[in-house]
Amino acid sequence: MLTVLIGMAALAIDGSRAYALRRDLQAAVDAGGLAAADKLQQTGSYVSAEQAATASFGANLRLYSAPACAPGYGSPGGAPFTVTCTYSDGTVFRQVVSTMGPQGSQFVISANRSLQLQFARILTNGSSPTLTASATGNVNNLRYTPALAALNQAGCGGAGGSAIALAGSGTLNVN
Repeated sequence: MLTVLIGMAALAIDGSRAYALRRDLQAAVDAGGLAAADKLQQTGSYVSAEQAATASFGANLRLYSAPACAPGYGSPGGAPFTVTCTYSDGTVFRQVVSTMGPQGSQFVISANRSLQLQFARILTNGSSPTLTASATGNVNNLRYTPALAALNQAGCGGAGGSAIALAGSGTLNVN
């Protein structure tokens, strides 16, 4: 009976730790995808966008050391560009960046991290489970036909100016 009680306590404690870590990992990956898309929209630089995603991921997951990234940050060509960053605790952060022509650009972000079991280790073969999370960030996509399209970037992404200016008068009939 005591063995069953200890087993249930181990599952409850390590299960809640796994849930919390998975939730934190997903939030950090989501933040990385948003940061990449936002930075690409602001600067037009894939390298800056990838760096922003890595910085946001690390800050949200509270990883204070700089990761080792291979092959380094870069721009996608005809094929998607992949950069993989590994942190000192074994957390792996991967970005797959694609240009899709008029469909814009896409950042597919994923991460995985090992969970060191504290109590449930006695119920396993000694291995640690790996938790994963993924997110996607899209920018400049023209998937939907706009009613009014502004091709000027002035006024977008925090830049000064106005992309659309209306003057005069007119009549709009909606049927």
